Amino acid sequence: MGPPHNLQAQRDFLTGIGLSDSTYSEARIIELGVGVKRIFYDSDETITITASDKTITYGANKPSSFAVTWSKSIPASYYTGTLKTTCDYSKGSNAGTYPIIPSGLTATDKYALAFVNGTLTVAKAELTLTVANAEMVEGGAAPEFSFTGTGFVNDEDATDLSGSAVYIVKDALGEIVADVTLAAPGTYSVHLSGITSDNYEITLVAGTLTITESGS
Repeated sequence: MGPPHNLQAQRDFLTGIGLSDSTYSEARIIELGVGVKRIFYDSDETITITASDKTITYGANKPSSFAVTWSKSIPASYYTGTLKTTCDYSKGSNAGTYPIIPSGLTATDKYALAFVNGTLTVAKAELTLTVANAEMVEGGAAPEFSFTGTGFVNDEDATDLSGSAVYIVKDALGEIVADVTLAAPGTYSVHLSGITSDNYEITLVAGTLTITESGS
């Protein structure tokens, strides 16, 4: 059984255990009573403050704030400080995950505070790479294939991608044409591969190679 809550009874209790006398002020009695209660009788209830998870896309600005949730709402008189959240992310940081760290509050009485990190997930941006259409004459030199990109962020371009472009030409049946200089006149699809990125989710769009008859 803990110290009594009635002020006079609490004064008598503290006097009885040698921690007070009749000359102590009401404030001192309350202070001593709280201290005894905390030390000998009540364990602090832990209140958990958890940073909420959040998802953004690569290239986005850093969120101006991050939300938190409390496991239990308690009066502001039971803690001091200013709640803050920090996250080591800035615009242009790579896609991936970053901890959201809450801090800044200290419990003053009755409660203990525990902080739980959240996660900022930076998802890859959507990027479409399209092979440019090309033409050639039957038996002539093969064209230099190229591609364009739609969806780049942060003023980036193809030089910010990884890998090397590989172009594969296929006929109407989906068969690979190993040497376009030997291919018959007609329309062929040109497929891109070999390009990767840590920050973009890449969609590839084939282009068209048109081979015209020699002398036409």
